[in-house]
Amino acid sequence: MVVGALAIASIIGAAAFVLTQSGSNIQSASQTNTVAQAATKETAAQVSNTVAAASTNTATTNTSNTTTSGYKDGTYSASAGYQVPHGSNTIDLTITMKNGVISALKTSHNYGDRESGIYIDSFDSSIKSVVIGKSLDMSLSRVGGASLTTYGFEDALATIANQAKA
Repeated sequence: MVVGALAIASIIGAAAFVLTQSGSNIQSASQTNTVAQAATKETAAQVSNTVAAASTNTATTNTSNTTTSGYKDGTYSASAGYQVPHGSNTIDLTITMKNGVISALKTSHNYGDRESGIYIDSFDSSIKSVVIGKSLDMSLSRVGGASLTTYGFEDALATIANQAKA
């Protein structure tokens, strides 16, 4: 009977600790306006505002060739910042469009923690096979198990889609 009561007390104590830590993490996340908010797939207008605020973009090269996809052939670049549990990361994206589809892709990243590096490596090893040959009008989910990197990629991709519009 005493052992059962001690077990219940231990479980309640552990649950209280987890809830306290979760509350602290939630407060920290809301204070830093993390990408976890974007991960909940806010409204399209909110995501557009996030892209506008977090992205810097430059169109490197573009041509006057317009395809039926509504995008001009050329090479486009954009950057997007995104929050991760240990800070913030940046993805730099360069895409070449040819005949309305992505024909080449290059990514580079700025990150500061080992965990991000693991997810980014997994993302980079998978992303080309997912997007080469596709239009800019795509929606991705967790590429290579890296959901936050995928959200950053989508933000940069949205910026490029706006640059490449015919």
